[in-house]
Amino acid sequence: MGMKRTFGAALIGAALAAAPAAAATIGATGTVPVGGILTVQFTLPSGGTYLDITTNGTPSGDTEIGLYAGTGPGAVYVPSSSNASGGNDDDGFGVLSTLSYGVGSGVRLGDSSELGGDGVADGEDGPMPAAGTYTVAIGEFSTDFRRKLNGDPISTLGEIDNFGSSEITNVNLTIFSDAEIALGDAAVVPLPAPALLLIAGLGGLLVLRRRRA
Repeated sequence: MGMKRTFGAALIGAALAAAPAAAATIGATGTVPVGGILTVQFTLPSGGTYLDITTNGTPSGDTEIGLYAGTGPGAVYVPSSSNASGGNDDDGFGVLSTLSYGVGSGVRLGDSSELGGDGVADGEDGPMPAAGTYTVAIGEFSTDFRRKLNGDPISTLGEIDNFGSSEITNVNLTIFSDAEIALGDAAVVPLPAPALLLIAGLGGLLVLRRRRA
């Protein structure tokens, strides 16, 4: 997958003056165990136009994320049109991860070479998912989210392989949407509002795009 980029700690300091995304922005923090997966469940109502998911703000570690419809081992993988191999590796800042569905939030959530080449979340991963309950799976590089997809139209949460060899602590997961999403997983700890503002501003020049009426 080529040489991994180094996550710049300077991005955190630059975030303080930046603007967060509007509408519903929620976050959670937890630990990816060695060879395991951290899962975060949330409910997505109807009526939203974008859903962006990122691990930006995680202080260290090389994350990968995948989105699944439903909960438990039978939850079904939601394809990422920008990442045919499954999930997302480095579309966030440095070696962190971002997925963007629907029209995207218009927030810069990745390096300038990522997310379509400008770092802005514009729905690069596919159409807006339908209303329902979803699970975000977070692993370390290299995690295979589609181990059994070859010859099988369905890949499930119970089929993920994390080939990483390290634990990632204090993983920050942030979800941006104009729908009133809600966390549904008691195993993770919600992030306080100041932390959400920091993560939403990562990159220093992250300005929420003004949408045309």
